Amino acid sequence: MEVDSPSTLEFEAMGSTCRIISGADPHLLEVAGERVQQLESLWSRFLPHSDISRLNGASGIPVEVSADTVELLRASATAWKTTNGAFDPTLLPALTALGYAKSRTNSTHETELPNHVTSGGDPSLIRVDGCRVQFPPHLTIDPGGVGKGLAADIVARELHSQGGESALVEIGGDVSVSGHSPYGRWVVNIWDPYRTEPVHQIALQAGGVATSSICLRTWPSDNGPKFHHLIDPVTHTPTRNGVIACTVIAGTAAWAEAFTKVAFAAHDIEMAVAELNAFHLAALLTDDDGSEHIVGNWKEFEI
Repeated sequence: MEVDSPSTLEFEAMGSTCRIISGADPHLLEVAGERVQQLESLWSRFLPHSDISRLNGASGIPVEVSADTVELLRASATAWKTTNGAFDPTLLPALTALGYAKSRTNSTHETELPNHVTSGGDPSLIRVDGCRVQFPPHLTIDPGGVGKGLAADIVARELHSQGGESALVEIGGDVSVSGHSPYGRWVVNIWDPYRTEPVHQIALQAGGVATSSICLRTWPSDNGPKFHHLIDPVTHTPTRNGVIACTVIAGTAAWAEAFTKVAFAAHDIEMAVAELNAFHLAALLTDDDGSEHIVGNWKEFEI
């Protein structure tokens, strides 16, 4: 996704290109950029001293974490429950076993997990007492795309509150809007799954939009198709249901990210469309022959 505006701060964080757009004082945009990087330092599974890495390695021992991390864990558990497990943040051991242990932007940063942890689990069993968090001994968490979406939501909300101006924050294609655009609406480009060119434009006045795709984070397998980072919560292997990309518009970028996973967890693209319709969402799906499938009131957002 891409948003054109003359007031844009662009930088790299969370393994992605980030953009912050606002009429607020330029200093506040810089502070907002630092806030994204702070959230990365708390939530990255590739950084050994992050809250997430310390929790994943604690083997059930309680860990003191930041209030931001508590918000992330609660959002992840709620998204897991609401999507009936389609969004599953507990599949990190399967992902690393398939070969996605190192950061794609810095190969010296690598996920390290205890040998006894297993994929799958119930994130609602995570105990939270203030900022003291205890995981079940065999459970780990990967913030994944919901972490990016929630970071965009937090920073957009804080920038709007601090600067009294509307704000748009994009982190790796997850877009969150807070306040009304000075232009009446934010125009967001939706790129094709292979990132060659934008294929749709939507107008967003509030909320969030996110895209998940099997085409962006891939690596070779020993034989057959390449592996990708979207893991089926039942088989614990990369999804192969005919969906190659899903874009969802929702009340927040975090929710949009979580609901994109509904498309990839479905048996096939027809079920994906039906399930997203059941959630009353606006979405755009692309299947492996390049056909597009419109869900809900998507057309109302298109320009």
